[in-house]
Amino acid sequence: NSRDDVVDDEDDDDARERDESITIYFYEPLMKPVEREVLETFHVRIIETNEHGKRCVHDKRKTLFYMPHCPMRLYSNVVWANWGDNLVRN
Repeated sequence: NSRDDVVDDEDDDDARERDESITIYFYEPLMKPVEREVLETFHVRIIETNEHGKRCVHDKRKTLFYMPHCPMRLYSNVVWANWGDNLVRN
């Protein structure tokens, strides 16, 4: 019985991982209306104002900033906005 209980617990963990949703935020200063429409179809949240890379992550979930071909200043701003213990954890 205890072996069956362990298997059931593992199945529950797998189900929780599959059901866990993520939130995606997107910013593009030159976004076209059709691009916005496509992103909204996939429930991507559009960042309306230019934060200059200073978005601070407060929650405990892992965070990925995907910033290809950005000026070095934007990368630096992201690091400084999230500097501290939170930076290592995420």
